[in-house]
Amino acid sequence: MYTVIDIWSRYVVGHLVADTEDGDLAGALIADAAHREGIDPDQLTIHADRGGAMTCKTVRQLLTDLRITRSHSRPKTSNDNPYIEASFKTLKYHPTFPTQFGSLQHARQHCADFYDFYNHEHYHSGIGLHTPASVHHHTAERIRERRQIVLEAAFTAHPERFTRRPKAPELPQQVWINNPNTHGDHQDPRPGGPQAHAAPIAPTTDQPNHHSDRHGRNQPPTSATENKNLSHLT
Repeated sequence: MYTVIDIWSRYVVGHLVADTEDGDLAGALIADAAHREGIDPDQLTIHADRGGAMTCKTVRQLLTDLRITRSHSRPKTSNDNPYIEASFKTLKYHPTFPTQFGSLQHARQHCADFYDFYNHEHYHSGIGLHTPASVHHHTAERIRERRQIVLEAAFTAHPERFTRRPKAPELPQQVWINNPNTHGDHQDPRPGGPQAHAAPIAPTTDQPNHHSDRHGRNQPPTSATENKNLSHLT
């Protein structure tokens, strides 16, 4: 299972199910994501574990050619890769996850269906109870404003139902791996330190920029922004 996730929005921007771990497959996934999103040189950092597929010469050369900064987890430090591990837990503990897969095609279809759900319907507590697609496509702040209007109306109509004035969950302002301000004994594994307000890099479906949410509302397309975020691949 090869997965690329945007840690700013938690959006799975690309995934691949294969029957072997292979550097060429990992490289193809990264190259495809970068090409589809139009990544500029020196714009992106990719963080990955130290598996053979991600440390092989093929991927190292690809990232050098694309001028994508390379970062790896520290040896035997699983929490250097928390965002991708959390997404895998959501995948494996979802009620639809089968006891076993009947074939490689079965596994591919299941993951395609799951990640479509995960990106567009799964409301994530780490991003203010928005869907990853909403944050990825920059509609989350408008949705939050509408939520606040509804909460204010409810509070005005029935203040006795609240212990305090309600407030819609806010979006995170920064994303980190091992924030040095809270983990003094850990060093950030990426060269140059973390970036704030990072943006997505690539879609995981063929129609990423115009997708309806579970309520039938279309989420508008958005273009790439200048500073790309740290992404995970494992």
